[in-house]
Amino acid sequence: MLVPEQSSISPNSPRKLPALVNQPILKSTIIKGLSYSFN
Repeated sequence: MLVPEQSSISPNSPRKLPALVNQPILKSTIIKGLSYSFN
């Protein structure tokens, strides 16, 4: 998932850090959901 707010990461780095940390978890969850739907 591409984040359109990437340009805003620099000014909002304190707020964006948790979102960046949670991104891999979201990706793995989406991949699991896709694998479930394909199975």
